[in-house]
Amino acid sequence: MIFEGSREVLERLHLKQKLLREKDPAHEEIRPALLILSGVMRGVYGGGQTIALHQHGLSNVFDTVVGISTGAPVAAYFVANDIERGLTIYWNECATPEFLSFRRSFGAERPMDIDYLGSVFRGETARGVRLSQEALSRSRSALYTGVTCRRTGEGIFLDAKLAQPDVVQAVQASLAAPWLSHGNVVVDGNSYIDGAGALPFPAQEVIERFRPTDLLVLANCSPELKSSLPRSLLRSILVASLPPSVRDAFATMDTRFQSSLAYLRSQEDCRYAIVWTDDDLTGFEQNPVRLECAAERARKHLSDLLA
Repeated sequence: MIFEGSREVLERLHLKQKLLREKDPAHEEIRPALLILSGVMRGVYGGGQTIALHQHGLSNVFDTVVGISTGAPVAAYFVANDIERGLTIYWNECATPEFLSFRRSFGAERPMDIDYLGSVFRGETARGVRLSQEALSRSRSALYTGVTCRRTGEGIFLDAKLAQPDVVQAVQASLAAPWLSHGNVVVDGNSYIDGAGALPFPAQEVIERFRPTDLLVLANCSPELKSSLPRSLLRSILVASLPPSVRDAFATMDTRFQSSLAYLRSQEDCRYAIVWTDDDLTGFEQNPVRLECAAERARKHLSDLLA
């Protein structure tokens, strides 16, 4: 685990917490945002890190929380103040063939069943954890899920609390990986797919739209993991049937990840911190014990930094 950026970001989270508790309007001068990136099953890292934030009493200090792809459900359960139960979905449900099975690749079905995952988020399965719309409404944090427009390839932040038909659909849209899933989720009347395509590291978009004073990024990857020629070629194959603008978005993910990282590192108006992970897990890890251990490593690392 590697911490990059300003420790002052973490210190100011505690200050924001104190000012909110004292009902001091000075808290408005500190506008933290939390950005949780993609990574498929590596989302357990971000989940463990948000548990650390929760355990330090920092669940409500972020004015804006943005989740991309696997970061979307983590962000949603964190804002709903239920991340400790929500994170168990990774090893109790996502590590099962009901959600992910490459044996389905040879038929008309897809390896990743995000409709099943939607049932998990609605608490309709044996070990599902209902994502409470009521709890989300009570939170002071705005919640956005990043998606890619299936028609244009444009990156869009969905206001998950207001999304129709519900917040679960907004989360599913951010997760809808092309080919791996059926890759098309309708929210507010529009078709969307995996947010990681158009928004692999939307630091600039978050800063320009939400104007945070402090940005904490949970990367769900090591600094080296986002650059891989075989992975780039695989992505090109998976999106081959989609419109050219969408194919371009997915083909340039790694390049745009690096350019956004460079943008963030050059920031003078917004403090930033990035928590990078180890590279012990692949994106398709299916061992429940390894998933849970990775989450605990991530939790402990950030908890030690926050202490």
